[in-house]
Amino acid sequence: LVCGHGTVRTGVRGGLGCESQRALPAVTTMLPEAARIIGIDPGQSTGIAILRGGVVAELKTVRPDDLAALLCEWRPRLVVYEDSRPDTMYPRAGAGQRTMMHIARCVGQIDLQCRDIEELCAREGIECLGVTPNRKGRKRNAAQFTALTGWTGSSNRHTRAAGVIAWPFRRGISTGFV
Repeated sequence: LVCGHGTVRTGVRGGLGCESQRALPAVTTMLPEAARIIGIDPGQSTGIAILRGGVVAELKTVRPDDLAALLCEWRPRLVVYEDSRPDTMYPRAGAGQRTMMHIARCVGQIDLQCRDIEELCAREGIECLGVTPNRKGRKRNAAQFTALTGWTGSSNRHTRAAGVIAWPFRRGISTGFV
């Protein structure tokens, strides 16, 4: 896969990039050049929402290692991702120390993924915006997500989060959270 500056690199400390051989996962979909907005909910199960023409066209869950290949292939106009870094507190009522330590490790991994998404987009000339979890708002169940977006296909909490992140930007940056 050739994209921008070479081919996709994964599994190397330092994050996502387009520098060495990597086969694309089977979930790839070519998108029209005109209206590609990708929403990303980073995590071990990374949620992806693909918006075309102002509507949710596809939802999928991918491994974090596959994200660079997909973004390099799709070349979206805009990437909007949930960026946990500006929110410094993640309190959980009644959570013990062990639970809070687990949350801290997970947030640290997601923070690294956020940085990698930003760096890849900058290298590839893809416009990208981070939206904090507080700004994104509460999680939505399938019925609430359908009411918001009109999406009637299957979804999970990761893909719905990606869709909610991207939804305000479906008509451009000026209509989003910023």
